Amino acid sequence: MRLDWESVVRRQHEVVRSVRPVTESLTRTGAKVYLSEARFTDPHTVQVDGATLRGEKIVIAAGSEPILPPIEGRELAITSDQLLFLPEFPAELVLVGAGPIGLEMAGAFTDLGAQVTVVALETEILPMFDGDVAAYIRKLLELRGVTFHLDSKVTRITRRNGGLVTRIEKSGSALEVRSAQVCLAVGRRFNPRRVGADQIGLELAGPGLKVTPHLRTSLPHIYAAGDAAGNQMLTPVAAYEGKLAAR
Repeated sequence: MRLDWESVVRRQHEVVRSVRPVTESLTRTGAKVYLSEARFTDPHTVQVDGATLRGEKIVIAAGSEPILPPIEGRELAITSDQLLFLPEFPAELVLVGAGPIGLEMAGAFTDLGAQVTVVALETEILPMFDGDVAAYIRKLLELRGVTFHLDSKVTRITRRNGGLVTRIEKSGSALEVRSAQVCLAVGRRFNPRRVGADQIGLELAGPGLKVTPHLRTSLPHIYAAGDAAGNQMLTPVAAYEGKLAAR
């Protein structure tokens, strides 16, 4: 048996297309759809595709983007956004971060045959989970072949001999790990500058906008849902919050 990575990537593109909302289904209900970047010009107005749109109520559901930690050479690394669509399968993979995203990727790429190394600042994986559960999951992944460097810090990523070298420091000592790819998976956050939310005074809280239990932001007529609200960055949560904000 061998891995047909090209087919895997093609299938993933198909899945993305299948879950993307169809514009026609929205326009049939009377909604006007603009497929473009939108930016606030004032608390009630957004500019999009040359048009000026005013709203008595506004919902921000602009998603999130990967966090890029301040590591020397980080421009050589990729994020989880690119990892599943690489043109070539990485035989060796270093994952920086031991949260849900990093560990999903660690399990998947190990099962596909990659040699996976996970590096994390925390003393245990999944710090938001119960400690016993996190330790059990780590042991399962170790049995599958994943190597962990916990309580460790990536200080530098360099290119050498056609591959990448990740320098890891722990308790005053250092080691280097060679790999085909380094993936930064330390989390995601809403970017207020992308939609101009920072220009109208919307407050942030953690990885998203500050919201009430009913998803009002610091400006009462503006709501946030999904990753923009920063509660739990999961698809089912976003779907639920979208309905809640609309209602």
